Amino acid sequence: MLVVAVLKVVPALQVSLAVKAADRRAETGDPAGAVAVLERVLGVERFVLDPVREVLWLKLSWASGQAAAQGGLGPAERQVHLERARQAALRALALAPENANSHAWLGQLKGEAGPSASAEALQAYDRALALDPRNVIILGGASRTALKVGDVASARRTPCVRWS
Repeated sequence: MLVVAVLKVVPALQVSLAVKAADRRAETGDPAGAVAVLERVLGVERFVLDPVREVLWLKLSWASGQAAAQGGLGPAERQVHLERARQAALRALALAPENANSHAWLGQLKGEAGPSASAEALQAYDRALALDPRNVIILGGASRTALKVGDVASARRTPCVRWS
């Protein structure tokens, strides 16, 4: 019985240590290193428990988005990071479709693609606001993304924006 308990704890501890290592890398300006750590952890199925998997995909998405935002990248390399971020966000949403923050993050990522993905970006924010209508961070992100993609009408409908 003790052996079974230890075998269940060891992978959880390894995941926890890996997530801390990824967080440290992201905090010290190495989001690409954080991406590499998180991809390794997600690649080892036995290490990732179901309740943790969604968080890891979301962390991978965030780290990939941060890697895309770093200066000095060419357009193709930036696009690779953004696509990895979008795919990881979609995986997180498949595991936890009621997570408003994940929908908002996906909206922000799609907004980065510019006007070609503006409808998808705004739909993701609409879903996030339907799940958590009073979240000021999501409200602000929705209005910023709407303005970024040139949809002033949607930005004006966002309650946190004051127009004079």
